[in-house]
Amino acid sequence: MVYRRGTLNVVFLGLATCGPSAGPPPAALPSPAETPVASRPGSDAGLRAPLRPDPAVVHSGPEFSAGELQLWERRVRPRLARDLWRNAGRYDAATLFMLPLHAAFERNYPEGQQQFAEHIAQFTAQRDSVRLDPDAQLSWLQYLYFVSRFIVLAADHGHPDMIPPELPVALHGWVAELWLRSPAWQWFRKPFPGGFRQRVDWKLSNAPGPGGKAFEHAILDQELFLFAIAADLRHYGRTIGSPLAQDPVLNEVDRFARRVYDARVVWNADSGWTFQPGVWRDHEHHLYDCRTEKRPGLERCDKVGGSEDVSHTHRFPLWIRSSMEAAPADSGERKYYERLQSGLERQFFDRVLVSPSPEFSGYRLRNYMDGENGIYRWGYRTLGRDQGYGPYELSSALLLSWWGFLPGPRARELFRQVAGEFPLSDQLLQLYRGPIPAGRQPGKPPAYLVDGTSELLSRLAAELP
Repeated sequence: MVYRRGTLNVVFLGLATCGPSAGPPPAALPSPAETPVASRPGSDAGLRAPLRPDPAVVHSGPEFSAGELQLWERRVRPRLARDLWRNAGRYDAATLFMLPLHAAFERNYPEGQQQFAEHIAQFTAQRDSVRLDPDAQLSWLQYLYFVSRFIVLAADHGHPDMIPPELPVALHGWVAELWLRSPAWQWFRKPFPGGFRQRVDWKLSNAPGPGGKAFEHAILDQELFLFAIAADLRHYGRTIGSPLAQDPVLNEVDRFARRVYDARVVWNADSGWTFQPGVWRDHEHHLYDCRTEKRPGLERCDKVGGSEDVSHTHRFPLWIRSSMEAAPADSGERKYYERLQSGLERQFFDRVLVSPSPEFSGYRLRNYMDGENGIYRWGYRTLGRDQGYGPYELSSALLLSWWGFLPGPRARELFRQVAGEFPLSDQLLQLYRGPIPAGRQPGKPPAYLVDGTSELLSRLAAELP
């Protein structure tokens, strides 16, 4: 198996064609075995009151505008009516749903809350379709993180009745299965039999890998998703008074998450930070990151930076928020993750974001989180030979991502400005569509850029409380 990191689909096909799969549902994951280090929690149906929502929860963001409601009816509601979990479109759909999900609860839009509740209820009834084999893990974990965020938001905003009682239990089971028992794939060796826990522990040990590559020790998106889902379950447990709040498996995952952030966050002199800088320096996606000109026969870099790209990193604002909200208010752990959030905000605005100028009319993103802007994924399988993401060509991550969850007034103002760019100019359409695969004609712009999807997400990001 060749591991390929999932990233935002540049043409976002999953959002344009995310209907039910035509074939039979995927085989079910066997029911997880009993967790040896923790008692499996029972149904939370009898633990609905009294609620103890996080004191930082915002209940009264601005009401939806008429324009937002019209875009919601066109771009969100029809997708929520589909069984998106049944195919790989779940990956892109979960990306799309996060901003509308948070807006529905934080801006008190009851109809939107109910639409999400119905979607989640339908998924829960068909949860035997979940498959967590290595080839499907990333798309499933992204979707299950959307599920865990729904659980947290519904409970914190006084609607635990929207949460199917069996859903937190099922989610805990999937977390425990991946963390402790399901063999965890790894480069150049047999899978770790002790699950994600054993794999993360080995990576943090910095023991030499069998392949001799730095990227063997990279903390993967799958592991970071699992940290965030476990944090959400702990947060939910505290809100409703459930044993999940002190579940040993979830607490252990939380301790590992803290170990990872302690070990892999590297702070800059100006108080921003990057995550595991240099770990990708010998991975094929980064071998040309010192080059800024695309041309045939491009030579590999003598020295590669290996920083995280801006497309993958878009999840960090919400991942960190999950860990922050799982920590008690005013605790040292809460302050630790608040500092990470503010540092990420500074890194994004000071190193990554490029404001409009006389030379270019819109907002752009440098390709890498350290502020470098070299080529990413040169010769990637979906782009073809002598093609890759050149300078600024990951800028679509600004429109279809979770950078909108960055905290503070700068983020709100940024997305107000971005929302004001619609309809996009030809110059912006050309940038945000990204590179054209070798041998293909440009064709029409991707639908998400012109059908109201990106406009709605930008508007919602601008008005997050």
